[in-house]
Amino acid sequence: MSPKVWLAVAGCSFLALAGELFVGCGFAFNPGWANGWPFGLTIHSVWSAGMSFLLFLILMTAAAGIGAIVGATYSCFGVGFRHGRAVYVGWLVCCCVLALAASLWAFREIYASTLEMWPNGYPSRTGSKS
Repeated sequence: MSPKVWLAVAGCSFLALAGELFVGCGFAFNPGWANGWPFGLTIHSVWSAGMSFLLFLILMTAAAGIGAIVGATYSCFGVGFRHGRAVYVGWLVCCCVLALAASLWAFREIYASTLEMWPNGYPSRTGSKS
């Protein structure tokens, strides 16, 4: 691929990363969205899974952008024309494994912290007296 295509992939990745960070900030600071799920799911499991999934997305989007910048650099010097895509796919697979491991670790940590913060569940405004 040409350097222009690689840089377009990197630019789209970093735009998506900015959007993920913006949306993720709202989800992180407002845990009430994880309350009241069906099938007995608690805020502990829903919020932990949501934040861990968001971490996975952020890490993979950053990896896609960084890999595309490396691809553009190699393509500028003529090194990446032949094997650029294969190396990029290998990079993304390695990053996926590492991001999945980080997300699983984060899930356990977030779950433990939510149990500590809200042992009886997240406080709800329904039923409270004004």
